[in-house]
Amino acid sequence: MVQSALESGWQIEKIVIKHEKQALIEKLNLPAELIALCQSSKFDKIAPSQSPQGILAIIKAEPASVDMVKLIKKARRIIACDNVSDPGNLGTIIRTAAAFNYDLVICLNDCAELYNSKTVRATQGGLFKIPIIEISSAGEFLKLFAGQFNIVTFSGSAKKPMAKAGRIKRPVLVVGGETAGINPQIEKKADFRFRIEQSDNVESLNVAVAAGLAMYKFHRGFGK
Repeated sequence: MVQSALESGWQIEKIVIKHEKQALIEKLNLPAELIALCQSSKFDKIAPSQSPQGILAIIKAEPASVDMVKLIKKARRIIACDNVSDPGNLGTIIRTAAAFNYDLVICLNDCAELYNSKTVRATQGGLFKIPIIEISSAGEFLKLFAGQFNIVTFSGSAKKPMAKAGRIKRPVLVVGGETAGINPQIEKKADFRFRIEQSDNVESLNVAVAAGLAMYKFHRGFGK
């Protein structure tokens, strides 16, 4: 993840490494001026995980005042997370979006905190590979996307199976949290509604799994 941050041009203030892990400096080609070596006992106290890899970084968060309109205008395929409150699920969705070359991730309404340590770890570096913007309401989301993109929602009550979906130009895929689902205001304005076929053995799919299936399905399904 530190290597991903370096490659993506994020501003790193300091890289902290365990004494026993100094080989990482050469292995990852880390800039010497950013390195701070740390005793194992102290490193383990500040590490956010129980099994740290021996390297930590202090990274300046991307400014919240990104040019949202410019990012949206350039985008051709987007995933929007509506009230995805579990940080592991949100991080996994971000990681998958980066893997399938989506242009933008939207955190809509009351999503998990983007820089929560569990969210960050679950992205496995994807956080640094794809732009992410936060939108506070369904009304603001629709103002930005309705008419500019094809809004695509997913739910168990939708009539059309996702397997029968064709190519969709400029899709913004919307997945909802497992408790509340997608905001009714967005669902009402959706251009396409699909269900992901599954057996009756379980009530529903995990939201990160559902988002991954949808992103795979539509990662080539957009027009010029």
